[in-house]
Amino acid sequence: MESDSYAIIGAGPSGSFLAYLLSESGFSVEVYESLPKFSVKPCGMGVPIQIESFFRLPESFILSKIKGYRAYLDGEMLVEGGGNIWGYTIDKEGLISYLLEKVNVVRKRVDDSYPMGLAKEFQGKKVIISNGFYSKLADRERINAVEVTIEKNKADFEEDIIEIRFDTGLMGYFWIFPWGDKGINVGVGGLESFDVLKKMLVNFLRDDPRFKRSVDVEMVQRIRGAQIISSGINLRKLVLGENIYAVGELVGSVFPLTGEGIRPSMLTSKILFDSMQANKNYVASVESSDLYYAIALQSKVYRLMKGVPKTVRKMIMKSVPKNWLIKFGLGDFTKEEIKQLKGFKGLFFELLNYSGL
Repeated sequence: MESDSYAIIGAGPSGSFLAYLLSESGFSVEVYESLPKFSVKPCGMGVPIQIESFFRLPESFILSKIKGYRAYLDGEMLVEGGGNIWGYTIDKEGLISYLLEKVNVVRKRVDDSYPMGLAKEFQGKKVIISNGFYSKLADRERINAVEVTIEKNKADFEEDIIEIRFDTGLMGYFWIFPWGDKGINVGVGGLESFDVLKKMLVNFLRDDPRFKRSVDVEMVQRIRGAQIISSGINLRKLVLGENIYAVGELVGSVFPLTGEGIRPSMLTSKILFDSMQANKNYVASVESSDLYYAIALQSKVYRLMKGVPKTVRKMIMKSVPKNWLIKFGLGDFTKEEIKQLKGFKGLFFELLNYSGL
């Protein structure tokens, strides 16, 4: 690498993971974070087992080991599975603190709206912007989501099972994620305003006998919202100037069909780190990755499904083979695997062919 010093703006999963990789390799790193604590953005804190292909999660930051799942479509069971560890819910704040243990964290707001100005502010350093959806540079194509954590003694739930309840009218889903001793996280995301989603979440909790007793004024006040970038990875935002790069959700590294952001955001940091280590082109490395292809295909499918009636969305989702429902949602496929599906019958496969990727 040309420079031994790095300034990272934003201490979310992508920024903190890049700082960890750099500091573990002996480079000087400073992370600039404007918020008073880590992990402020609300999310379900879920990561699939595939994260272990590039990072081994320390046991101390795992809230629950997920050994099963259930997926519903408009109240009807689509698929369920279990028996193996499928993923984890994690203590994101604790994990970020761990990743930044050897890094100097400066509690300061850095304006990223003019990237070239950062070259002067951090002269002689490589600058990486990882401010996520908070950044003024981030794409505006977004999904809203709201969530709340319910104490263990106020709900009945299985501690190693996640539930996903797709709502075709919403173009989104409700989720139920166990958080170990912290309780259970329940939320909903989709193409509605925060106010509408909040009402939907409250009604969902009231109607589900497992959570009915948790609904009170105090719980409703604790519902928090956030946005999820759904545009796909924007290659033009990966390099913003000489020695100025961007990673994570800011560049659109989120799976739009599921809203999963922790793992794909960290993966962009891994790609940047590896490309700098090997003196390779960062943009080309991202563009040729399975991550980029999977997110691009999900983004195309998401946009196509937004443009069809609810009844057609339901028909498409019901046509997805059970093994592909999980693979596609996780982005756990390659371009070659998708090519091999050419000629398969069914609305889902026709949609993939129509996507042109």
